[in-house]
Amino acid sequence: MEKTRVLIDTNVLIKLFRGNKTVEKHLKSIGNGNIIVSDITIIEMLVGCTSVNKRKDFEEQLKAYGKAIVDKDIIEKTKTLIRRYAPINEKPIQIPDMIIASNAIWENIELLTYNKKDFEFIKELKFHKFSK
Repeated sequence: MEKTRVLIDTNVLIKLFRGNKTVEKHLKSIGNGNIIVSDITIIEMLVGCTSVNKRKDFEEQLKAYGKAIVDKDIIEKTKTLIRRYAPINEKPIQIPDMIIASNAIWENIELLTYNKKDFEFIKELKFHKFSK
């Protein structure tokens, strides 16, 4: 049986790199080859690196995962989602979240996030559940 490919949100990577054993165990159960990281998540993580050594460590660990590239198709999908959901959403839509959601929808993969509330209004998006 083939394992599900999963796009991981920035908040999941933050917990992983802070040493959260639950996240580490869950990602291990998914398998590095099935974990995808969006260009946007990479950018958000790089901004959060507080030293050259942390950035180097992050970029080295990132090599284990697949990459979801933000290209013109993803940008067009993001614009479509914003047009569809911005007028009806209660709170302001965050552009990085919309790009990450677009990556997951475009790749037809599940999103693993700790902030489901930031995405749950997007009907096309599928979520990956953390194992218990």
